[in-house]
Amino acid sequence: MYDVLLFLHILSAIVWLGGAIFSEAIVSMSRRNGDADYARMWATIADTGSRVYPVATLLLIGTAIAMVVQRWSFGTMWIDIALGLFVVSFVVGIGYFSPQGRSISRELDAGGDVPAIVGRIRRVHMIQRIDILVLLTILVLMVAKPA
Repeated sequence: MYDVLLFLHILSAIVWLGGAIFSEAIVSMSRRNGDADYARMWATIADTGSRVYPVATLLLIGTAIAMVVQRWSFGTMWIDIALGLFVVSFVVGIGYFSPQGRSISRELDAGGDVPAIVGRIRRVHMIQRIDILVLLTILVLMVAKPA
């Protein structure tokens, strides 16, 4: 059973972190095509992410908790740090990225001022880059399992 949980955990982490890194690359490259393309691409990625990341996140945390209960233990430093960072990323996703994504998409759909919208997107985009660093830190902890 542990191996199945581990497989599902790694798969959901690939979807979450891999999706975040791929999205970062796509959105960053779209900036070369001007503000309107950048804003549209960001909104498309945000909409897609709002459908994919919740499923990956629930699978990730569910399998993590099940594996800790089966083979590890809470109180292990790398598990506790990774879990804490996960909570930070989760809260930022639910409390910041999700509302910002919906709000920015509504503004774009309503034909809002693209330069002003792009200013908001750039702020959110910077925080997304920091979130990717948090996720990469979790990955390092999962791989290295420092004592």
